[in-house]
This record gives sequence, C-alpha cells and structure tokens, in this order.
Amino acid sequence: MDRTPQSFVVIILASVLLLVCFVTILRQPERTDELLGTSPITYRIDPNQADADTLCLLPRIGPGIAQRITDDRDAKGPFTSAADMTRVKMVGDKTAAAIEPWVEFD
Repeated sequence: MDRTPQSFVVIILASVLLLVCFVTILRQPERTDELLGTSPITYRIDPNQADADTLCLLPRIGPGIAQRITDDRDAKGPFTSAADMTRVKMVGDKTAAAIEPWVEFD
C-alpha cells in the first residue's frame, strides 16, 4: 500500500497548524501591551483608603502584599506616594513604578 497520499495529508495538516500558531503569535503583542498597562487607565485607587481586596486590583499586588500594605498603613500612617509604599516588605522600586499610574493619594 502506497503511503504517499497519507504523507501529503499529514504535511498539509502540519503546515496549517504551524500557520495558525504563527498568526496567533503575531497577534499576541497587542494583548500583552494591554496587560502591561499601555491601555488607558479607567480608575485609580487610594492605597490609604482601599481594603486588601481592592489593592489586589493593582499590578504586581497579590493578597499577601495587599495585606502587608494595609497592616503597614494602620501601624505607620498613610502613604504619600507610590515610592513611599516601598517601606512595605516585598514592595520594591519595580512594584512602585508599576502601580504609580494606578494610584492616587488624597
């Protein structure tokens, strides 16, 4: 039995699959840009008023860090800027820079 037609079908299917993967990869940067914060900011959070659940909406802030932020705020007083939030353990310069466009201090 000649397998040439079957091999041809497999090659065609593999080519289509590669093409679909390539197109998906090309479209990925648009979605990544949105996730990295290049999309318009539609809200701001006041870290001096927000609870831990609300703080989790900020980039790079998970439940543990959000709780540390609220504990620090309660113990040491309000924050004056995103850079001031680096006094919280596990909030470094990169995190402060990432959340800066998303926070406001009243």
